Amino acid sequence: MTDVRNREEEIYALNWYEHIEREIPKVKEEIKQKLVEVEERLQRLGLERPTLHHVRSFLIETSMRFHQLARDSLNGHYLGVDAEFFEGDTRLRALVHHANGKFSDHMRVEGSKRKISGRSTNEDSDDQSTKGVETKQLHVTKQEMMEWVEQVSYCRPPRLLSADTCTDIC
Repeated sequence: MTDVRNREEEIYALNWYEHIEREIPKVKEEIKQKLVEVEERLQRLGLERPTLHHVRSFLIETSMRFHQLARDSLNGHYLGVDAEFFEGDTRLRALVHHANGKFSDHMRVEGSKRKISGRSTNEDSDDQSTKGVETKQLHVTKQEMMEWVEQVSYCRPPRLLSADTCTDIC
């Protein structure tokens, strides 16, 4: 029985040794990968900052770089030192210009409270296209618009534009 047990221990030890031999290269490769990742992260952090003076210098340098990026962004200077930063959707001036254009188009089409049309909003309409749809603008006839302008201009002094004045008309 001890021979069988000794034989089993030898087989187990041999299998264990073979397993370790197979796994060591994988473990070594994994350790190398982790080491490369950690070294890259350390490199991105920059130089060591052991004293308060070094930390302050780093923060001042970082804030100056941010200020430069913000200024270049607002002025539309995308080809400077940090040109790679302004690739894609980081061109602030272009994004603001595009948003302003969309806002301008929207206000031109739907920005007025009253719109002169052939029919008044107050009229009953059998038109299926407007039935059940809440209108954003008051549709008035040209005559109704002229009457409204006269009421408002009569009610308000020329230089006084107050929200309290003639609120029932507006």
